[in-house]
Amino acid sequence: MRKHGFIDFNGDTPTPFSCITPIDSFNHVEFREELLTSTPKHSSHPELLRQLALEVINDIPDQALIVYTDGSRSDTGRAGSGVFSNTPGNDVKISIRNPDHCSVFRSELIAISGALDHALNSYKDNIWTLTDSRSSIQYLIN
Repeated sequence: MRKHGFIDFNGDTPTPFSCITPIDSFNHVEFREELLTSTPKHSSHPELLRQLALEVINDIPDQALIVYTDGSRSDTGRAGSGVFSNTPGNDVKISIRNPDHCSVFRSELIAISGALDHALNSYKDNIWTLTDSRSSIQYLIN
């Protein structure tokens, strides 16, 4: 079974995580902000980055739900966020259209928020949300 979602945020978009308080929602959350080896994305060979990411993914417990996120903005200012999760018999793909000229940082946070909404509504046990946005993770830690 495949689920596809599309959310259009062309109107006033609420601030991501504006309703989350650390006491209520992050009491069992662990943030990891580095790969096993620290390397800058802009100057590293893509195959090295792929290998480092796979080392992290291979250490995730088998029973865990893995949710991938990404946020982006085009040269023309169109912005979007995406979420992907693959569980046996069920691929979940969520595309979110963000307001034009939305920053990449905000798009990354919207993607993480969408991933958490999906994961917490469908899977309560062990959830891993993977993102390539270190600044988003640092924002959530603080």
